[in-house]
Amino acid sequence: MRCTSLRRDGRPCHATATWARLYCPAHDPAVRRRPTGFPRSVRDRALELYQEVGPAETARRTGLRSGTIRAWASRAGVSSPHVPYEWARDVTTWPATVAAQHFAALRRSERELAEVDRRLAALGPF
Repeated sequence: MRCTSLRRDGRPCHATATWARLYCPAHDPAVRRRPTGFPRSVRDRALELYQEVGPAETARRTGLRSGTIRAWASRAGVSSPHVPYEWARDVTTWPATVAAQHFAALRRSERELAEVDRRLAALGPF
């Protein structure tokens, strides 16, 4: 026996039945579905805190994971003044990230200068 219902994406489910029970939680009436996710009020409060104090402090205050809060903020298009750029994940890592970017640019320019020197040396004296 196979499930003949459609999945959420519109394609056929085709879950197989074993022991006369359909192993398809979405379509098996014997399986009670547990609500997933958080209530809208929890998300709204977390996003308000995110805008005020940033993701790390919001996670500490609410007990939610900071990744969950950042994902909600990303989906809602909400930004925080405590996250200066999109690539900075936490206020404490921002100075280190900027320093690493400057160091990488310096190393890149050193490599380019070394390549120019090598090419000039290969040409010989003028």
